[in-house]
Amino acid sequence: MKRKMRYSCKKCNFKWEGTSYTFEQVREHEKTHPVKSK
Repeated sequence: MKRKMRYSCKKCNFKWEGTSYTFEQVREHEKTHPVKSK
């Protein structure tokens, strides 16, 4: 069973809705934002 998932980026207005199979799009999008590590 495929569950619908939702994601909206807090840093920009990127929104995604789909299944875990297309979640890779979210990971790719996250890479476009520089991650600040302490």
